[in-house]
Amino acid sequence: MHASQIRALARSVLRGMWGVALVVTLVAVIMGDVNVAVLPSFTVQVGEAFYTVGSSDGFQYLARIPFAFEPAPFAFELAFAEPSGFLSVVVGIYGVVVLIIGGAVRQGLCQFNINLIKKDAPAEFNVLFSKFSNLGKCFLLNLAMWLLIFAWSLLLIIPGIIAAYRYAMAPYIMAQNPDIGVMDAIGQSKEFMRGHKGRLFWLNLTFVGWVLLSVLTLGIGFLWLNPYMEAVQAAFYLERTDQLPSTYENSSAFI
Repeated sequence: MHASQIRALARSVLRGMWGVALVVTLVAVIMGDVNVAVLPSFTVQVGEAFYTVGSSDGFQYLARIPFAFEPAPFAFELAFAEPSGFLSVVVGIYGVVVLIIGGAVRQGLCQFNINLIKKDAPAEFNVLFSKFSNLGKCFLLNLAMWLLIFAWSLLLIIPGIIAAYRYAMAPYIMAQNPDIGVMDAIGQSKEFMRGHKGRLFWLNLTFVGWVLLSVLTLGIGFLWLNPYMEAVQAAFYLERTDQLPSTYENSSAFI
């Protein structure tokens, strides 16, 4: 399927489901949804405020940093001055919590979007919390992906980005197969993405215009853009793993 067909498929499954998808995705971001394997983020200053496009691991507190590399999906965050006192304690606790639960939240969001497309299980709000029973392994998968991407990033940004795309399917694989080992999930992702990393990169790149427009709305546009992009990536995963329902086989119907 071409990028335009995958995007059209995602829009079709979101029809009538935008409300729940928006809420699920927003709550996931607040709870520390950390997709460590899609795109780098960057931070820009607008007046006295800083805007981060790319990360979705909660609010970041940055002090005049013009550029920050972080493999993560497109998203939008407003960064404030470095907190102090009680606020810094609250932010620190929040950071620890999202670090621990972020992997499970990420896989819950993956499962929600898989259900949304396959329609073989309900795409409901509580699906977001369905992977907390596998919390430890979800955390270890995120950690392993981070370490691998970081190691490749030491060779410059491009190898890090390639590595991020190489492991992009691992959370979806573990979401569907909770008994799989961490390195097995990463290994399967490498196989599924062999020869297809460029496709996913281009698919993400087609959203750059929408990201910039969402920034101009002071982030409001991301309330709709993030669920759309999550559905698109889930559709890409299901296509790569030959799990798209037969109703989607005639992909030209979604152009």
